[in-house]
Amino acid sequence: IDSINETRKHHFRGQVSASLTDLDKMMDRGRELGIELSSLKDEMTRCTTLSEEENFKDAVELSESVRSRLSELIDQRLNERTQRKIDDLSEAVEKAISLSIDVSAESEALRNVEVIQKEARYEEAADIILSNKVSVDNKINSYLRKTSMGKVNDIAKELSSFQEETGKEYSELESLVELANKSIEKMDYDALDSIIQEFGKLKEAHKKNYWSGWYSEQIEILKGEK
Repeated sequence: IDSINETRKHHFRGQVSASLTDLDKMMDRGRELGIELSSLKDEMTRCTTLSEEENFKDAVELSESVRSRLSELIDQRLNERTQRKIDDLSEAVEKAISLSIDVSAESEALRNVEVIQKEARYEEAADIILSNKVSVDNKINSYLRKTSMGKVNDIAKELSSFQEETGKEYSELESLVELANKSIEKMDYDALDSIIQEFGKLKEAHKKNYWSGWYSEQIEILKGEK
């Protein structure tokens, strides 16, 4: 009988030990995800104490309870992370569509990944989201670079025509064209739009000054002829 009892104790002790080892791994994963685990850690310590007291039944029940709650917390955190990534991809797809960029493949992937999320296949979802987010971002950047280069070429031509028309050079306008080119290199397209607006205003001011001076000169010439 003593031998049988010892065998049973050894079996249950091993069961509790294996359960706690698995829980340690889950706790590590929880910490990686930034989950608050202090209360569960206290319960794991209680599991060890129960096992040492040979209260194996309670130890196993408590460890399974901790496992269930920890699994739920991990699943919740992974789902939240996945949802944030889905939202980011969705936002990028909507931006691309607003620019008339073809993202039909990425839109289909977005719909598929929402199904995968519901099936808790988070790693697979993350891979799909990442590859499609990179694809959409590349398409958007390519489009913005192309259109932005067109804008810069336009203001460069405007400046050249204006200088030819007036026979003068405008260093401030030349500097703005240079800044516009640099903004494309940095992919700072918001800054580019601001620079182009500033270029337009400054060019208009120079244009008014030029023609104001020209008309004044013509008036003086006419006066002199009288």
